[in-house]
Amino acid sequence: MTDPERSEPPGHRRKAAPAAPAAPAEAGEPAERAAIPMMAIGHAAVDFYQGAVPCLVPFLVAERLSAGGLGATPWLMAPAVAGVLVTAAVIRRLARHAAAARAGARANRPDDWPAFLRLSAVIVCRSIVFVGLGTFIALFAETTPRPR
Repeated sequence: MTDPERSEPPGHRRKAAPAAPAAPAEAGEPAERAAIPMMAIGHAAVDFYQGAVPCLVPFLVAERLSAGGLGATPWLMAPAVAGVLVTAAVIRRLARHAAAARAGARANRPDDWPAFLRLSAVIVCRSIVFVGLGTFIALFAETTPRPR
């Protein structure tokens, strides 16, 4: 059937309608499903260790040195050694997961830029709020009159 209002010149080929977008693929591997939560946990741990732990270090060092004098200084290596052991274990585990993922990776899988951009925006906004609150709470505490 031809439509008289939509007639094409002779020899013209009509373009095919674009194909419907494919349904999103199901996340097959458990590692794929756990990637975003693991990244969120990692960011939370980094924020904690960049914020809370450095604030406590001077108190921990002062406590250790006041209790045992300079002879207790080697005890300060214990947290560093524990951190190295935990980091080494995590790196080994991540290397095993990466090797398994490379072995079973699907070829030509497109990058998910919208999800990456959403995650990046959430991380940037969270960091702005975190730093802003930390700064303004300190300024508020500094400028608020103290009761006498």
